[in-house]
Amino acid sequence: MIYRHTKQRQEVLDVIRGVNHHMTADEVYQEVIKKNPNVGIATVYRNLNRLVELEVISRIVDKDISYFDGNGEPHHHLRCVRCGKYQDAPLEYNSKLDKQMVEANDIEILGHSITFDCICKECSQHHEKN
Repeated sequence: MIYRHTKQRQEVLDVIRGVNHHMTADEVYQEVIKKNPNVGIATVYRNLNRLVELEVISRIVDKDISYFDGNGEPHHHLRCVRCGKYQDAPLEYNSKLDKQMVEANDIEILGHSITFDCICKECSQHHEKN
C-alpha cells in the first residue's frame, strides 16, 4: 500500500498521539488549527480516515460518533460511563480468543475488541469533591 506522508497528515498524527485519550475528528481539528490555522476540517477528516485505512491509528464508533486512537495495534479500551471518554485498557491483547472463535464457529475472525465500562479517575475525583 502506498503511503504518502504529508505535513498535514503528520500534524493530525501528532495530535492524536500526543494525548492519553481518544478524540473525535472535531477535537483533532481544534488542536490541529492551533498549530496550523490553514488546515481545513475536510483535510483533517481525510487524513484521519487514511490513517485508519493504513492501520496507523484506530477508530471506535460509539452511538454514531467516531473516536480516533493513536494506537493502531489490536488492544482493548476503558470507557467512562459518566463522561464518555475512551482510554486504552492496560490489558494484553489475547489473540487466542480469535482462534477459539474460529474453532467454535467455523468462521473467519478478523480481530476483536473489548470495552470495559468504568468511571474514570477524573470523574471519580470530581464525584468525591461534591
